[in-house]
Amino acid sequence: KNFMIAQHLPNRSITVRTTLDRDLQRASEESIEFFLRQNGKQYNVSESAVVLIETNGAVRSLVGGRDFPESEFNRVTQAKRQPGSSFKPFVYAAALENGYSPYDVFEDAPLAIGKWQPENYGGGFLGPMTLSEAMARSTNTIAAELTQEASEESVINIARRFGITTPLQPFPSIALGSQEVSLWEITRAFGTFQSGGLRMDPWLIEKIENSRGDVLYTRPDYNRDRVYDHELAKEMNGMLARVVNARFGTGRRARFGNWMVAGKTGTSQDWRDAWFI
Repeated sequence: KNFMIAQHLPNRSITVRTTLDRDLQRASEESIEFFLRQNGKQYNVSESAVVLIETNGAVRSLVGGRDFPESEFNRVTQAKRQPGSSFKPFVYAAALENGYSPYDVFEDAPLAIGKWQPENYGGGFLGPMTLSEAMARSTNTIAAELTQEASEESVINIARRFGITTPLQPFPSIALGSQEVSLWEITRAFGTFQSGGLRMDPWLIEKIENSRGDVLYTRPDYNRDRVYDHELAKEMNGMLARVVNARFGTGRRARFGNWMVAGKTGTSQDWRDAWFI
């Protein structure tokens, strides 16, 4: 089911075996086109992108936009956009590493950090809630307070360890995903939660051969680095599952069948971008 790419050159040729799954790639392309055709005008959406990465890092589907001949810009790897609340798991991961628990109670209330006053989507405040509920509800005030408690630098450190390579600045608003990242790197970083704390290093090429069948390259096996505690990763996955499964979770529409889904939604300022990782 893998994509095979044959490149013919004068007097020689090579064959590249990729990790892409034909069925998943086709389904991803068709899903993007169907959504944009049905809902693009209604939501003022012109483009979408998808990347699916297996637990071992093999990229099974990658769609960087609606039509490659029309736009060769790859929105998975090249586009840098504000992730909004989909960045918050790194805030919570830093908080847990600094000794907090999903069951610790914080208060959703007006908050001022210098001149910055974070507000919740839709306005209003709900009062005391656990960190697990705050994650599921995507409560901005508590994410901002957690960032101050754990420190902006510790949030950046977690994001880097997990695979975010874009430079990040220690501003209070980092709590709400105000700084741009790519879909590729944030998906890679979420892979650390899925693997129980091991960093994911995505890859696309399995093998390269010449016309004689000589193997010019094969993906080497490697040991993944542990970048986060296993037990803390389990707690993070429990909170990310509530985002989808709790009645008040912002990712309720990601439920399907009997699959266990854990993830995080995010929207950037003025609804310019919408994410689900």
